[in-house]
Amino acid sequence: MEHIIKKQAVLFRENAGFKRFEKLKFHEILEKKKVLTVFLPGGSESFISGMAIKTNNHRFMMVNSDHSIGRQNFTICHELYHLFEQDDFVSETSKTGMFDKKDKIEYAADLFAMYLMLPEDKIYAEIPENEFEQKNISLNTILRLEQLFQCSHKALIYRLFNLGIIDKIKYEELKQINISEKCIELGFDYSLYRKGNENKVIGDYKKLLEEAFENEKISESHYISLLQDIFIEV
Repeated sequence: MEHIIKKQAVLFRENAGFKRFEKLKFHEILEKKKVLTVFLPGGSESFISGMAIKTNNHRFMMVNSDHSIGRQNFTICHELYHLFEQDDFVSETSKTGMFDKKDKIEYAADLFAMYLMLPEDKIYAEIPENEFEQKNISLNTILRLEQLFQCSHKALIYRLFNLGIIDKIKYEELKQINISEKCIELGFDYSLYRKGNENKVIGDYKKLLEEAFENEKISESHYISLLQDIFIEV
């Protein structure tokens, strides 16, 4: 299964106009793919990372803006799997980055997100040769990779473990690190590890709601409520 998902991620990246080594621009992908996306607060401790809905004419995504920017980016890639690669998809509320093999669909979406965000050739190219040979990746290198790929700490170290670049002991050790503190200590940009994008909308949210209201798919009160959720005055 994994090689099929990896191929899907490679082709998706190409079709979205990004080269193999190129850093993804997550919001640009959503615009190109015409995915109406709303970033709404859902609680920083919530396991719910996002939601996706697909109809005949539209694709919709909600991202938890209380999660860090890096985690939001992973959630976007995870939901893209549901919207564009999963067969017979309609809707899903997701707990992303769990890599739970017992849930085949969510595991597939997590793998897709990992392959899409973190291409192995680029990872190999960015790790210093001496660190790679000794399988002793420095925290400085890890932070630099997270900044490069704009991913969460959890996603990056899982990918390194997945590639065999770090072993299980190192992986568990890195999981315990307070990456926000280390980021500041080592002089990296802290914004990746903070929440953001609250109430940001990508796509014409109002137009979609107007269509739903005009076609009597939602009531007037529901229409007004949904607009007010993202602070659009009516």
